[in-house]
Amino acid sequence: MAQSGQYRESEPALSGLLLDPRGDMTEICDAYVIGYIRTYRLSQADRLLKAWLADSPRQPRALLLRAKMQIDLLNWKSAEQDLREVLAAVPEHAEAADLLAGVFLKQKQPEAALQILPVAVKDRRTRLSARLREVECYRLQGQSEAARRLLPIILDEFPDSMQAHLDLGTLESDAGEFEPAARELERARELAPTSPDVRYALAIALRGCGRETEAKEHFEYVTRAREAVTEAMNLRSKVEQNPADAELRCQIGTAFLDYGQTERGLVWLQSALDVNPRLASAHERLARYYAIRAKDSEEFSKLAIAHHQLAAPP
Repeated sequence: MAQSGQYRESEPALSGLLLDPRGDMTEICDAYVIGYIRTYRLSQADRLLKAWLADSPRQPRALLLRAKMQIDLLNWKSAEQDLREVLAAVPEHAEAADLLAGVFLKQKQPEAALQILPVAVKDRRTRLSARLREVECYRLQGQSEAARRLLPIILDEFPDSMQAHLDLGTLESDAGEFEPAARELERARELAPTSPDVRYALAIALRGCGRETEAKEHFEYVTRAREAVTEAMNLRSKVEQNPADAELRCQIGTAFLDYGQTERGLVWLQSALDVNPRLASAHERLARYYAIRAKDSEEFSKLAIAHHQLAAPP
């Protein structure tokens, strides 16, 4: 419950768990910090991380989570320092290497990223992300052909990678190959129909193919999506001052879920229900999401029915 941001029942237990961790201090702190970060309760996450690191200085998991929080806040130098410490303690830490490469790329340092990425490429759990970062490195270095050669290799291993299809389609479009670009980007859209990045790249390719009407529809969608997500990102700061505002959390979650940030949207909507379990707007949005996913799983079908019932007036 703590890890998913459901604090109504889990938070009162925290002090007791910390006083008597029974050997599970890392698991306890890990779960609560993840939940705090997911629901943007950053002051609580920061306090718990400080206590954790005071008890276990240079604890790799604590440093990794603090780095993730700094990445979310765009504090690249602070994140870089924490990730370097993780790798100093655990040189083969694939997730830390992958994240550090991403931090280097945000600071336009592709050469530094390429030096650390082999650690992440070796691990199956981070290989896809790491290989896509290699593509980004080549693009930043102006080596578009190297990036285009690498992407089919990535897709051979990960054929359902939306990002790989998006990157390949974008590169084809940049090279003036609009027809193959559109095909790649249509596949990316099938995998992520609400992604603004995919829809924008597809609009560019369609315009290049002379399909102006279709392109216009995607451009308009992107404008709406960027406005909604920007507003949601700005609203997050208000949650710190109004943590019990369930409607605010629902508004943020709905924007993220509507426009391609599914996991983030679900967490925010769940946090709204944690504050107010009867919030109809949150149940209604979750019912629509799970109804669309019902064909993938019986469990999703059950969730759609449950949320639909809870959304109905008493």
